[in-house]
Amino acid sequence: MMDAVSTQSNYSRYREETSEDISKIIEEFGCQPILFIGSGLPRRYLGAPSWDELLRYLAKECPLVDKDYGYYKQTFKSPLEIGELFAEKYQEWAWSSGKDNFPDVMFEHDISNKSYFKFKVSEYIKSITLSIDQLFFRKTSG
Repeated sequence: MMDAVSTQSNYSRYREETSEDISKIIEEFGCQPILFIGSGLPRRYLGAPSWDELLRYLAKECPLVDKDYGYYKQTFKSPLEIGELFAEKYQEWAWSSGKDNFPDVMFEHDISNKSYFKFKVSEYIKSITLSIDQLFFRKTSG
């Protein structure tokens, strides 16, 4: 079993090596690296949904997604393929009966056809974040 001093030493060495690696990248490429945080972090600490949970939720929100999520999962297998199809359905909905569910600026000609789906994903994630903020501040302010 590692003792606390050894663990701290390993962590310090890790931080130093990581900082050196990042400095080398900045020097070599002349730009800041982009650090990717996978879905595990928001899922674990913010209660964010998995891809399947997110797509299942979004399937219920758009009336043009007319089958249960299980149908799309059986048919397409990949969440990316399902998301692509849902993006088409959301665009069609936005330009018809769902227009009031999106900001006017989204109907300009230079807006991506996938923006409607992304907007709804964003709204859902914001609602989760707001709920967490409210819960946190309620606990700490009382």
